[in-house]
Amino acid sequence: NDFTTAKLTHSISIFMHESMDINNFYTLKISNINSDKYQLLNTLVPNLKDKTLIVAGGEDSDSQLFDFASYSICLANSSEIIKEKASKIIPSDNPDDIIKYLKKIYYGKIKI
Repeated sequence: NDFTTAKLTHSISIFMHESMDINNFYTLKISNINSDKYQLLNTLVPNLKDKTLIVAGGEDSDSQLFDFASYSICLANSSEIIKEKASKIIPSDNPDDIIKYLKKIYYGKIKI
């Protein structure tokens, strides 16, 4: 179930997905081949420094976002730069495993 999808420019898209399993839990995917996710997220969410930010990514372009985040998650097939910065490396190449890990954080099974 797509909650919202917005096209900000021809190269930026935002996809928010409401969880089917957890009430009031959403995942947000920001895609832009010409910009970094940190700058876009900081523009969309004022005072980002005052928020607890959990991010997931795998490409070198996620580097600044990982530096800024409170907690960062990546998959085993992520770039070496991202794996060095990640708070947690999921020992899998399946993106669904990131959602499973986030659910554990949400339900308090994993403390960050």
